[in-house]
Formats: sequence, C-alpha cells, structure tokens
Amino acid sequence: MRLFLVIELFILTVCIGCHTDTAFSDKTFFKINPEDRKVSIPVSFNDSLSVDLIFDTGMSLGSLLLDSTFCAEQFLHTLNVRPDVTIKAPSIAWVYDSSLLAVYHVPVQINIGKNKKTYNSFLVKNWKKILCNDKTNGLFTIPANDTAYIWELNFEQNYLEIHQTTNFIFPKDCHFLPLVVGPRDSSLYVQMPLKIKSADGDTLTMNHAFLIDTGMPWDIAIVSPAKELSFFKNKNAIWTANGGSYNRRYTVTAKLSKDFAMDSLRIYTLDDPYLLRTQYLIGLNFLKRFNVFFDMHNRQLGLQPIKNFKRIVNPNHRRFHLSFREDSSGKRIVNKVADYKGNRYKEAGIQEGDQILSVNDSS
Repeated sequence: MRLFLVIELFILTVCIGCHTDTAFSDKTFFKINPEDRKVSIPVSFNDSLSVDLIFDTGMSLGSLLLDSTFCAEQFLHTLNVRPDVTIKAPSIAWVYDSSLLAVYHVPVQINIGKNKKTYNSFLVKNWKKILCNDKTNGLFTIPANDTAYIWELNFEQNYLEIHQTTNFIFPKDCHFLPLVVGPRDSSLYVQMPLKIKSADGDTLTMNHAFLIDTGMPWDIAIVSPAKELSFFKNKNAIWTANGGSYNRRYTVTAKLSKDFAMDSLRIYTLDDPYLLRTQYLIGLNFLKRFNVFFDMHNRQLGLQPIKNFKRIVNPNHRRFHLSFREDSSGKRIVNKVADYKGNRYKEAGIQEGDQILSVNDSS
C-alpha cells in the first residue's frame, strides 16, 4: 500500500468555498457495511435523486466526490456541463489507483434529511471500481463554512443529526477536545491527550493533533515517521496484510482523561515509508465508543461515552507473513518477514534480503 496526497491537495484547492443553505433538525439513519466498514448515509440531490454516500471526515472540509458511472448514467446529464480539469491522480484515501479524476466547479445541493447543504464544486472518479463496492456512489464531508450547525454522529442508534448551534444543549457527560489546524490541509483534526499502557506494563503519553477519519475503520493509526513507533517496535504484535504491505496491531488500555478509561484499544503502526504527511489518525472503532458532536462554531469535538460499543470487524482479515519486491534486474528479493511466533516462513529460515529462486521446485 502506498498513500499519496494528490487528491487531498486538489480537494483543498477546489472545494474550500462551501456554504450552508437551510437546516432543520432531524435524524438520518446510516448503515455500516461490515465488508468496507464505512458510514453509508442516504442523501438526495436537488430534492429528487436519492443515493447512498460515505461520510468521510478524512477528506478536506467541503469535499464531495462522486462515482463516475453514477454521474454518467444519472447525474451529469442533468447539469449539462464539462469538467473544468481532468488529471491522472494516483490514489484516493488508503487505496492505490491511477484512474482519471475530473473536477467540476459547479454548485451542487445535497439534502441530508431536511437539511440542505450546498457544495460549490465536486470531484468525479471511478469510485465503485476502486473500492470494489457497488452499494455507494461516492463520499462527502462537512461543508467548510458550516459554523452555524453541530453535526452529531450517534452510534447508539446509528443516525446523523444536524443541530443549529444557537439552541443546542450538549449532554452533561460530554468530554470536549479542541478542533485544531492540522499539518496537512483543512481536514478535521482534534488535539487529543492520551495515556497508553501496553500489555507488558510500559506506558506512553501522547498529545498530538489527530486526523479524525471516519473513512478509516481502525481505532488509532500511527504512521512513519512518528516518534512513538520506537515504543511499539519490540512489543508483541499481530501482523496483518494491508494491500501489498502490512501493519502491526497492538491492544492497549488508555486514558483519554482522568475520568475516562478505554480498554481493548487497538493501535496500528505503519512504518513503511508512506507519503502521507499525517502521522496520527483516529477512526471509526475509536469514535464508536461515543456519540460524537462536531461543533464547528466553537471549534470543539464533543464525545459522549456510550455503553454498547461494538467493534466493526473485517471479515476478510488475514495475517501478514512476508513480502518481496522485484529489483531493477527482475530478481525477487524478500523485503519483509513478519516477526512473530508461528510464522512458518520465518521458522523455515527465510530472511530479509533473500532472493526467491523457486517455490516447490517451480521456477
């Protein structure tokens, strides 16, 4: 897996100027498909065309990306416009891809229940093919200038509700953390102090700007070159495959504050030389411990603890054993062997740097 920033940078430049039309508080119920582990929300375009879109706060604020097939068959012909820019972008989110990306500087209205939101531009890409998912037609996030509203993701009953800031009262047991300017773009970042205790009793204190990524299913991801990677390096881990690469998973206990502790928190470390500038992320399996309130007016994240937390598990989960690459001469060279007891490749004596000549006597 390789992570690239082209789409994020493009989103930043073309989708920043979004605004809000009108809003009325009501609930829009969402689903989380266990196969892709993303929040799928029903919306409609221009009061008529109903579709399901992924709610993905990992994108820049104000972003709207639509599937190319959906646009060609149902949507674009109603606008009768051509793209302003077409580029070959190398990736989207956590998935490598090299298909074309089209940018349209055309206002589009989305209805979320009775709430009407206008996006001043949108992106079009072969979304369904990239994600191997024909159930959704793209993704969206909170409009960039939506400061008059509070977006609630309620994970007790699985609904999104958009409240007017002026008359909203937060639950009494909410924990509040500041939303801050992140190192990458206009995505949502939260300044979060976290004290972690590993299985062997070692402790680690973190206080960073974490990217809030509802499009990522994991609890927490720490990406190279984050300094905390050295804390986990020699600890027992579960190695899992992730595309053509791998990650390590550690189960820890953690304290978000003096009066709120979390057990069975899973931290994933990605120490390959990734091209993602964001080093710290929180995803759905972290957020699902709470009802979550995005307060854009006061620049704060409200977290109300809930009792019925249930982890989203990947049914296609598989272990990582080893990986190899081809060098300039076409030789297949082992570049990583997972270091855990029971890895049959490691126990057979395969080492990083070995050349693979044959498998079961086959060249």
